[in-house]
Amino acid sequence: MNRLEIVDNSNGTITMKIHNKDIHFITIQENIPFEDPTTIEERQAIQWYLRKFLTFPFGAEIEKAKEIELKLKELGTRIFHIIFNENISARNSLRLYNNLVEMGIHNLEIILVSNDLKFLNIPWELIYDPHRKLFLALEVKCFYRQQRLKKSAHAKFTKKKKIDILIIISRPYGVNDIPFSIIVKPILEAFDSYRDFINIDVLRPPTLSTLEDKLLNKSYDLIHFDGHGLFVTEKHDELIIQGATAGLGHLIFEDEDGGEQLISARGLGDIIEKYNVPVFILNACESATGDDKLTSSSIANQLLECGVNSVIAMSGLAHKTMTVLFMGALYSNIAKGKTIADSFAISRRRLYEHRRRESLTGILDISDWMIPTLFQQDSDFNAWNKEHNPLTNKNIRESFYTKLHLETKDLVGRDLDIIKIERAILDSDKPWILLKGAWGTGKTELAKWFSNWFFITSGCSDGVYYTSFTNADSFTSQVIDSLKIFNNNYLSSQDQLNNILAVLREKSCLLIWDNLEIIEAYSKTNDNVEIKNDMNKLSSFLKMLKGGRTRVILISRKTERWLEVAYQEINVKSLEHDYTLELAEKNFNHFGKSFSHYKYDYDLYNFFYLLNGHPYSIPIILKQLDNKSPEQLVLALRGIEEVCLDNIEEILLGLFNTLDTEVQEMLMFLGFHSTSINSFFVEEFIRKSDAVDSVDTLYYSVYGKLPSRQQTDGFLKEGERIGFIEKKINYAETTYYSLSPFIPAFLRKQFFIKKGQDNIINLKKYFIEFHFELCSAVNYKLHIHDADWYVLMLGEINNTISALYFAIDSEQWTEAQQLTQAIIKVFTYSGVYSIKILFLKSMLAKLDEISDKRKNKFWVFISAAIAEHYTNGSQSVELDHAEVIYDILLGLPLEEYELQERDISVFYLQKSIIQFRRRNLDDAKINVEKSLQIREKLESKEDIAYCYNQLAMILKEQNDYGNALSYLTKVIDLNKDADFDKKLLLAAFINCGNIELTNEIYYRAEDYFFKALSLVKDHNLTMPDEIGLIYNSLGMIYEEKELFSEAEKLYKEAIKVLDVKKGLKHNALSVYHNLGKLYEKMKLYDDSERWLLKCIEVKEELGWSYEAASTYHELGITMTSKREFDKASIYFEKALQLYENDEIAKADTYFRYAILRVYEKKMDLAMSSLLEALKIAEKANLTIKDAIISLLKLIE
Repeated sequence: MNRLEIVDNSNGTITMKIHNKDIHFITIQENIPFEDPTTIEERQAIQWYLRKFLTFPFGAEIEKAKEIELKLKELGTRIFHIIFNENISARNSLRLYNNLVEMGIHNLEIILVSNDLKFLNIPWELIYDPHRKLFLALEVKCFYRQQRLKKSAHAKFTKKKKIDILIIISRPYGVNDIPFSIIVKPILEAFDSYRDFINIDVLRPPTLSTLEDKLLNKSYDLIHFDGHGLFVTEKHDELIIQGATAGLGHLIFEDEDGGEQLISARGLGDIIEKYNVPVFILNACESATGDDKLTSSSIANQLLECGVNSVIAMSGLAHKTMTVLFMGALYSNIAKGKTIADSFAISRRRLYEHRRRESLTGILDISDWMIPTLFQQDSDFNAWNKEHNPLTNKNIRESFYTKLHLETKDLVGRDLDIIKIERAILDSDKPWILLKGAWGTGKTELAKWFSNWFFITSGCSDGVYYTSFTNADSFTSQVIDSLKIFNNNYLSSQDQLNNILAVLREKSCLLIWDNLEIIEAYSKTNDNVEIKNDMNKLSSFLKMLKGGRTRVILISRKTERWLEVAYQEINVKSLEHDYTLELAEKNFNHFGKSFSHYKYDYDLYNFFYLLNGHPYSIPIILKQLDNKSPEQLVLALRGIEEVCLDNIEEILLGLFNTLDTEVQEMLMFLGFHSTSINSFFVEEFIRKSDAVDSVDTLYYSVYGKLPSRQQTDGFLKEGERIGFIEKKINYAETTYYSLSPFIPAFLRKQFFIKKGQDNIINLKKYFIEFHFELCSAVNYKLHIHDADWYVLMLGEINNTISALYFAIDSEQWTEAQQLTQAIIKVFTYSGVYSIKILFLKSMLAKLDEISDKRKNKFWVFISAAIAEHYTNGSQSVELDHAEVIYDILLGLPLEEYELQERDISVFYLQKSIIQFRRRNLDDAKINVEKSLQIREKLESKEDIAYCYNQLAMILKEQNDYGNALSYLTKVIDLNKDADFDKKLLLAAFINCGNIELTNEIYYRAEDYFFKALSLVKDHNLTMPDEIGLIYNSLGMIYEEKELFSEAEKLYKEAIKVLDVKKGLKHNALSVYHNLGKLYEKMKLYDDSERWLLKCIEVKEELGWSYEAASTYHELGITMTSKREFDKASIYFEKALQLYENDEIAKADTYFRYAILRVYEKKMDLAMSSLLEALKIAEKANLTIKDAIISLLKLIE
């Protein structure tokens, strides 16, 4: 091993020492002059990149991050040349460095030694060898920091057969917290084959007091904290009030109630100092961050001062993808017997090689390999006793799994459930946990996975014992059989239970009792005294475990009151959609297309949505993609074709047969519901008459009876009890239930078997009619943005889509149009524009395959909806597509396509919007006036208001603010008399605000924008583009008030809303432009240039030449302020070129160009520009004329 030490002498000099196999330590020169090679700005830029970039990775921030990444090598080269300098002495450091490298760079250890945090905080990781083109920290064997501390002795590993690890997993923020799997996954994978050589304990609960108790009773070789960290500054007012200390790093533990508890570096250090802890790993943000002036201010430094030998900490944002990669590599190498420093170096290289990270804007390449930081006091050491190499034992894994009958699998989307079990399992007075959930939600997998984790982490060191109640044999015997290891077979069953109980109370075991619902089901269907005695024995058995060391996880589809124990119930629900996709991706080997293709294929999207988050169903259904297309499977799951139930039909039938006949009848009647059931709609569905002129219901005609509303609720609860349906939420006195993908197909089959094909056909027609009537109401309610109806419809959207498929299949075009209109409104309200256009295109493709001419009106409706989507697009080509479609629609025969006058008025209005977007204002005005003429004839007030709003926008662009406000006032007044589309009223408020902003009447503008925000809040409007533009306009007002910090926050909020919620790209451009202008005023010229260039990049990408002119103009101003005159000149020339015939805009650019010429002392050119500006200003009577004349006089 070759070692290079760079030692800070604390006086502006360093000492360099070299050690290798043949030469003892050599002092090169003790007083080598040294000055921090990084500037404050460079350090701040790196800190921004590592700590803040991923919290706001939008727009020009991505370019800023790329610029910083490019400068890392430049900065690293500068550090390299300062350290390895040819001119230091005869024995120069560069020559000795080259000698070391020639002996093998991978055997070189580099150590940075200082007491000064400012020295240690230099980004040494960036040292870059320009000759060999490599970062030293990524190539050398080890690279770490070392402090010179008063404490001379540091804790060391004791050579022993087993290594003891304590893991602290703090998750005080519940559903909003870091995924539990961040630490669980890498540890399980790393130590999978080494369990006989490693003891892993988890701190339960993760409180500071529990930690001290744990350390008092047992010594640990390694402690790992996994949670949140932060460095508290004076800005953290609220945290300081809560007891945090400014100028210190803090970790966030949990308190006794599971809430947050901030523990300072000193608070943690006071405990750790009392015990012998060799290694501490801090997977927490900013755990290596401290105040340069105070050595012990960071968590890492405090631990070193308290005797810890090796500390791995984070100097920035610990991103979850980075953490999984780093910790996985770290622990797998520790497990293989490598030293801490070696394992750290390998893990850091892994981060460098795998840089793709998830962000709010998608996948980004991030150089975050510098974030993990190693501090180490003494020479490195191995964790393992070499005489007991874990790699030599090949049977550990097999023996472990034979004992537990379990497998280690990735558990997707269950982080919060695991945290709930972790907390509940601590209570010895309530040692029973019930995992309750619908069929197929993955309860058993969750229990087995947790038991594996619990066993590995010493939660149940005496084993896991699993019982699945699958038949009517003695249930007590089944439990005894699973615990035969503690059992004497020659005793009676009761004596055996008593013996087992005595053992279990003393031993730390985990029992899992699965399929518990079967026991009570058998007791109801078989009036058997023996079964009831069994149930009493099991209940007594559980009660006797109270206060002991054993814990029990019970698994059932329902509550189990007969147990008569106060179990802690955890509801296991179906997965969220994103987790469904993640799990589906893991099972996607059977399908030929790329998994990511689902984003661009509506049938695939539809298919994944119908999986409905039921883990058990996902692999079974995905297998069917071997011989069916996604479209065929969608049709099967929706009931147009049959779906293969495989071997699960027998399971479902067994559960179904435990229900009363009346419950079976109602559930079968709901067989065409695809993924959800709304209790309110079910009531209406059952009671809806089966014909316009009839009072009879289809339900009554099929079954000869009609359940009461109370009975209906009871029947649904019975369906929930056996796990056929899953209760999701209650909203507005309505209960929403979720369905596994197999359940509807099973129910339809039972309905067919018992009631025949004719009733299946009638039920399908009935299903269409019900949703047709529902959508008639929904279309009005969503038109006026009634948020309650949006929530109601969101839960019914999949059933509505099924009804639409049935309507198209049976060529019921009027019903299809009404259903489609409601579906589009829900997609629009949800802001899922990409899904909406995929849906519309898929509908158009279906229509192209149908020859029935009665479809024409529906075809026009779909085509117009596609054109409207393109009208709102960002690309000029999208506007071209929209215009082509509207021209086609306007040229269609009216009678053949059943076109009404109102349809024609819509097409003209949309053409006006297209022309307005292209800045063809005269054509835009002609088309809106054509639309208005028709609408005034039809006397449709709301339609007239839409035209008024469009006219106002055109007049505003023509600088006719008075008439524009007049039209907008009419829109607002018309809305007072009728319940119009709230989006129209919102647009009117925004447009009024923008006009008042242009008129510089800021208090009126602000009032309009706050009215707009109130409207958004009151009606729960999900309109990212409008909301983003409101924040943008408010930012402009605060900028005019010179409240720059507030303006910056508003602009960034606007960008976040527009980008994260997938707003239209062109709407973000004005925010980019304004943020660039603001940074120029704040004298942040680099940021200003970056945002303005980003704005131009997108404008030119969209083909918006004219719009780019104003941004080039602003760039000229920024570069003038920055004194980069050549750049400024280029930008002003570009602006003048693009403005073409816009003389008014040119006047201001000529004026700004003249100011630039004055700075350059080119007075003739300045005079020429001013005269051009004056000519335009006098002709148009512009207010800028006075400023031009004043500057002319000064030059003269």
